[in-house]
Amino acid sequence: MKTLGSAAAVIRTILAAWAALAGCGGGSGSPPGFHALATEQSGILLSAAYTADGMATIAGGQIGGGGALLLRWDGRALATVPTPGAHAFWWVTAPGPRDLFLAGEAGEVHHFDGESLTAVDAGAPATATLFGVWGSGAGDLWAVGGSFSTTGAKRVIRHLSGGQWTAVDSPAGVPAETTYFKVWGSGPGDVWIVGDGGVVLHWDGAALSRDTRVAGADRFLTVHGCDDRDVWAVGGTASAEVRAFDGAGWRVFDATGAQPLEGVACAGGDVLVGGAFGYAARIAGGRITPLPTPAAVGDLFIHGIARAGAHALAVGGDLLAGAGDAYHGFVLEL
Repeated sequence: MKTLGSAAAVIRTILAAWAALAGCGGGSGSPPGFHALATEQSGILLSAAYTADGMATIAGGQIGGGGALLLRWDGRALATVPTPGAHAFWWVTAPGPRDLFLAGEAGEVHHFDGESLTAVDAGAPATATLFGVWGSGAGDLWAVGGSFSTTGAKRVIRHLSGGQWTAVDSPAGVPAETTYFKVWGSGPGDVWIVGDGGVVLHWDGAALSRDTRVAGADRFLTVHGCDDRDVWAVGGTASAEVRAFDGAGWRVFDATGAQPLEGVACAGGDVLVGGAFGYAARIAGGRITPLPTPAAVGDLFIHGIARAGAHALAVGGDLLAGAGDAYHGFVLEL
């Protein structure tokens, strides 16, 4: 295994038992599914974000200490953006067409203006991976992360406000070994953070608290919403875990038969999810409906999903590649 460490080895062992259940869809009567834009991209692809100009920015790299990868999709072709000196990116957020922020390994944050990268000193420990970043604007950003290593930083939360990055302490009761994976908000006073052990945190604009109303899960990997009354947290290791927030509380969504999930994106009440073994599905009307994906990604992971109107991208790759192997990624479009 690569430097994702023993946690990744455990996940890989658990997920292997589910491989037989992975399906690519197709066949008569199947709902329209994803088609491939790229399936052999050098470097795993972990996140994508659309901006108002219709461009999509796709981020990743050679995780476990390697370099970053940044692509741009204009609806016709993929173009590579130089990333000199940057370590692999794990997430990208797009507060504006010329204000995109990327977070990743070595505690790094970068600003992307659509043409070039600029390093941002967020003050995160170099032993941390910032797995998630989100902002309501260029002046209000959150970056969260941790490490799979026993010696790496844990419970990392950085917040940019008033022109300054500050460390935000975890609420009492969050285990010291917790790693946070993703952050999303509907606005500066409504921000959600999810992570190991099914931890869900909420920022109300003044304080960060743990939401204990969420039914237990071993891990939440991603959170995203349509608005403050339609928020989704997904994850799982042996099977899919899905929780839905309606503004008053969280409910367990029945995702029986779904693969463990790593990506979720909500738009207009319509939810797309993706995860292990190329699994993708739509959640609507209280039901989860699998979406066909290409056979080429049937043993890979969908890690990130981006939405823009009727368009959607799903990105991922060989997240648990073997030791010494170069990572490869894919880009799918719905």
